[in-house]
Amino acid sequence: MKRLFTLIIVLSLVFGNDLFAQNKDSAIVQNKYNAHEYLQEGGKYLTQPLRWKAINWLSLALVAGGTYGIYTADQKIYNVALKNPGHSKSPLLFVGKQWGGFFFPEAFTLTLYIQGLVAKNNTTKRIGFELIEAISYSELVSFPLKAIAGRSRPMFNHGRSAFHPFTAFDSPRNSFPAGHVDDAFAVSTVLSQNLHSPVLKVLVYLPALGCATERIYNGLHWPSDVFFGAALGTFAGIYFTGLHKKKKETKVQVSSIYPLLMNF
Repeated sequence: MKRLFTLIIVLSLVFGNDLFAQNKDSAIVQNKYNAHEYLQEGGKYLTQPLRWKAINWLSLALVAGGTYGIYTADQKIYNVALKNPGHSKSPLLFVGKQWGGFFFPEAFTLTLYIQGLVAKNNTTKRIGFELIEAISYSELVSFPLKAIAGRSRPMFNHGRSAFHPFTAFDSPRNSFPAGHVDDAFAVSTVLSQNLHSPVLKVLVYLPALGCATERIYNGLHWPSDVFFGAALGTFAGIYFTGLHKKKKETKVQVSSIYPLLMNF
């Protein structure tokens, strides 16, 4: 719930002027990557299964099959994590915790979008906009699934098969899917899709992997929760960046995201 409220605040800050503008048609014409486009593209995302082709259904089947396969090994994998608690203090897991945490994704997104808006840098604004879309809409899918599944978190020792459907606001039973992980992978995917360097395209996923591992080590999610959450975030990131591929804008350099860094 905290994540949902945080996302609402970010969306209000970014799109408030668009949503309540007196002349909405004028705002739509003059601005790209605004509230109108957010709602329009989000509607397409949420209704995309109606237009799926065989390859899309195959992808869903592979994710579902992978989730079930990992589910059968959830307890064994979690037991391994319990026997190696020292790894939970590693720097990668600490960074991963922040990468998918309650503050970093929204703050990073807001910073990029506002920087692009103020500096009139449409590339930076677009990336911020894609992050907003990928994070918020993956959460919009994730949250109802949590309520429907009602899966107990590993830390409560109820076993991997403890499901209590329709427990929307009961955090101990909101294990599936992993919300922090879908955010982490949404961020990494959007950045990866917008970077030039093949090396950076891969490295940018390390914090997301750290987030996924940290959630397992701390007993907050089962491995299958993490796998499905990662798929949600990745697919959302690919979808929304793909919508803007045809727009004639250059891919981002590292310094476009954070001007104090050198170009790579």
